[in-house]
Amino acid sequence: MLHYTKQEVGKYILGVWKVEESAGELLSILGDDFTEKSTLWPGLSAQRVLERLAVRSLLKQLLGKNVEIQYTPSGKPYLPDNEKMPNISISHTKGYVAVLLSGTKGGIDIEQITNKVIRIESKFISEEESIIPENKLTHLLLHWSAKETMYKSVGEGGIDLKKHLLIHPFSPQEKGSFIGEYRKHTPQFFEIKYTVTPNYVLTYTY
Repeated sequence: MLHYTKQEVGKYILGVWKVEESAGELLSILGDDFTEKSTLWPGLSAQRVLERLAVRSLLKQLLGKNVEIQYTPSGKPYLPDNEKMPNISISHTKGYVAVLLSGTKGGIDIEQITNKVIRIESKFISEEESIIPENKLTHLLLHWSAKETMYKSVGEGGIDLKKHLLIHPFSPQEKGSFIGEYRKHTPQFFEIKYTVTPNYVLTYTY
């Protein structure tokens, strides 16, 4: 079911879908004019099929119609029939999928709140970045999620999350924004918007 939506007219549309349906129920939502079915099944697990159907159902809710996702040679998804916002970024975590539609750039990431991120802190947090001990789990999750979001927005290979992506200091709240920096080539700065819920953190940029 549609869980959360937000948009800024002419700039972006985003949505989160809580996956509570079966594959059959999602196909019913998509209806008879859904044409991508044959491209969703081959070689995929039942969970991956469910996630893909949930993404398509979310897109139908956001745009009011079924739209086909195509992919560039590098594997980046886009919407050829959505001229104003052809860029699509997709993310999923346990029980949820999220998408962001934007003009030429943009990224979104959703992460389930678990302690797993603490075990890999050294792999993506640099000495220049600060984590508030009193709110360590949320702060780490937002750093991880934001770096995934920037990675998707930049759209290049060979990016090291620890070396090339930097999160400027901020204090986590329920929602807000902070600055991320891409430093592999000429520095690029991103305003990362975020929301923290009891079940997940969500970050996006456009």
